[in-house]
Amino acid sequence: MILKKLSASDINVNGNVVLPKRSVENEIIPIIDANNLNRLRNQYAQLGVNLVNDEDGRPFNLRFVLEGGSYKLKDFYQVVTTYNLTAGFFVEFYPERFNEKLHIRFKVFDRSPIAPQGQGTSRNSTDHLRPILDSFDPTEMVTRTIDLRSDTVTKPTETMRLAMAKAEVDDDVLIYDPTARRLEIEMARITGKEAALFVPSGTMGNLISVLVHCEIRGSEVILGDNSHIHIYENGGISTIGGVHPRPLKNNEDGTIDIDLIESAIRNPEFEICYPRSRLICLENSHANSGGRCLSVEYIDQVGDVAKKHGLKLHIDGARIFNASAALKVPVDRLVQAADSVSVCLSKGLGAPVGSVIVGTKTFIDRARILRKTLGGGMRQVGILCAAALVALEENVQKLVIDHKNAKTLAEGLNKIKGLSMDTASVETNIVYFEISKGSHITALKLGKYMEEHGILLMPDSSSRVRIVIHHQVSASDVQYTLSCIKQAMTGVTGENGAN
Repeated sequence: MILKKLSASDINVNGNVVLPKRSVENEIIPIIDANNLNRLRNQYAQLGVNLVNDEDGRPFNLRFVLEGGSYKLKDFYQVVTTYNLTAGFFVEFYPERFNEKLHIRFKVFDRSPIAPQGQGTSRNSTDHLRPILDSFDPTEMVTRTIDLRSDTVTKPTETMRLAMAKAEVDDDVLIYDPTARRLEIEMARITGKEAALFVPSGTMGNLISVLVHCEIRGSEVILGDNSHIHIYENGGISTIGGVHPRPLKNNEDGTIDIDLIESAIRNPEFEICYPRSRLICLENSHANSGGRCLSVEYIDQVGDVAKKHGLKLHIDGARIFNASAALKVPVDRLVQAADSVSVCLSKGLGAPVGSVIVGTKTFIDRARILRKTLGGGMRQVGILCAAALVALEENVQKLVIDHKNAKTLAEGLNKIKGLSMDTASVETNIVYFEISKGSHITALKLGKYMEEHGILLMPDSSSRVRIVIHHQVSASDVQYTLSCIKQAMTGVTGENGAN
């Protein structure tokens, strides 16, 4: 097996990948049913790829041009396996950007042995190829998963993997890891805070932040009833920190009414009965509200309320870069009123692991101790931080593309009979849609149907579905997804043949 990077000769003037060519008119087409060949081309078309024959003739070559715009030279590795000189060979392409999820496989055959030009003996029969060709099913040649369950599913890019392999490291518990230090300094700069700390996950980042602000057990934190901290983080602030949650109603846009927040703050003079209010938590962007963004004006108002009553403000900024991109407000200004912020690196930014929490130097010094207490002190962690630095450099600017693709998806879904959604609510990369009551299909059945077509979704209830766009989802992926959902809604029968 030969593993090599494609060379410049493998790419045409339009930047499309070009495979070795041989005219197939008298070789494969008569053996492969023409309908199968057309079905194969249609499958590529659904992926946004046009499969065409190139007329440039060279000895022993078969050329297909992938004209999808998404598939560039730098995205591909080529694997060539020669089985024998007369039976032909396989050419397999594994796109780096999709991390081997897309497997384009060509079987290329020649009627003559592979030999220097003029020295091979041509055969007039393809009988020696029959055993291989009989098992050749072109409808199975493409297998690609479009994963829309979350933006946490992205795979490290080639640049990230290279940076991880070359990362300068040291023991981040005994002293500090130099690459981790670089990341922490950069995140502190971006957020406008004094210091930062890398942690394994957003859940740990939020937990540490709450525990630093609420050191006294029995302290109370005011937060949204539909927030990630309250619903999806195992109740850690209570089970580990002894912190009492005071959930308040989240509005559809992810905000909590300012008056409601202020009225929920306990009277410290009556702590004989009440827990002491010490912290307010906001989430930006707000995941369960469909990625809605909290405005800088709103956050400033909440910050003023917190200061007025001597409370701290923590922002769960798992997707704060998405909010920043959508609102066109720099991250440091967006979190200016916050005493601490947790920022996820493995969601929209596409790093493989980790989050960063930011705040004052005193806050981070205490957070570092709690990280060790919770088992989050890692040694040569620069291997992970190196990928995060690449994510900051390469993927922040891609978020606006993700948002555009999410909007395109939402507008397309809104046109499909049997679905409903509020397209105006799609501000970032998260899309929720509802299947109409009385439909022949449930969210779970739709998910199964889509999976059969290479698309992964996340049913949120019996009628509600969540889709999250990320940098490894292209515009053509969105169109293919819309096509499959439309087909499912208009042509799939329910159990026992019910419509």
